[in-house]
Amino acid sequence: MTLGPRYLKTFLAVVEKGSASKASEVLGRAQSAVTRSIHELETELGVELFERHSSGMLLTRSGNVLE
Repeated sequence: MTLGPRYLKTFLAVVEKGSASKASEVLGRAQSAVTRSIHELETELGVELFERHSSGMLLTRSGNVLE
C-alpha cells in the first residue's frame, strides 16, 4: 500500500474533529470509509495511532509523532 495524501488527510481530519464520524462529515466520506482508512494506515505503519473511546478518538504517542 502507498501512503497517499488521502490517508494523511483522513488522519488529520480525525485528529482535528476527534472522531471518525465527525471527520467523515467534513471529508464527505462515509464513516466506515474513514474508519477503514485509519485502520489501513495503522496496519501499514505497524502502530496504533488512536485510542478508541465511546466519546471519540485520542492520539497515542505514535499518533502524536505522525501529527
